[in-house]
Amino acid sequence: MLYPKNIEEKLGFDRIRQMLSEACLSSLGRSFVEKIRFSDRFDQIQKMVGQVAEMKEVVAHEPDFPQSNYIDVNQQIAKARIEGAFLTEEEFFDLKLSLRTIQSIQRFFETKEEPSFPHLRELTTQAFQERKTDDDDKPRRSKSDELSQLLKEIDRIIDDRGRCGIMLRRSCSTFAGS
Repeated sequence: MLYPKNIEEKLGFDRIRQMLSEACLSSLGRSFVEKIRFSDRFDQIQKMVGQVAEMKEVVAHEPDFPQSNYIDVNQQIAKARIEGAFLTEEEFFDLKLSLRTIQSIQRFFETKEEPSFPHLRELTTQAFQERKTDDDDKPRRSKSDELSQLLKEIDRIIDDRGRCGIMLRRSCSTFAGS
């Protein structure tokens, strides 16, 4: 069916989008809200209503659900992809917090019994779905395994930087004292 170009304004969808955006915890949520568009597809609407209902249930009755450290690390990821570029300690820390939050969300849904939160479980499963092989048909780790490995590597780098800083301070104070 054809709808006028201003259907969202006529239905007040633009005002709803604005209210949703104001309720978001981070810029990630706001950018996601901006992508939401009017739909007349029943299956899509039904799925989204199910996701919203489940998320309301999680927020209201699941105190263990991670509700902090929703940090937009897109700039850090883009910077890390540039050969020769280095992340600052603060950028590493933000990345680590964000990855830990993602891992906690995944773990939250994995520990819930199967019939609970089917729509949200599907979202997290899709996000962390295991690909059996990469483009060269070589065995590939799941995104969950890659996330765990990345967190270990970040911990190691931060730990190494901390030890280097301590050794540098000690040698500077030793040098200054002599």
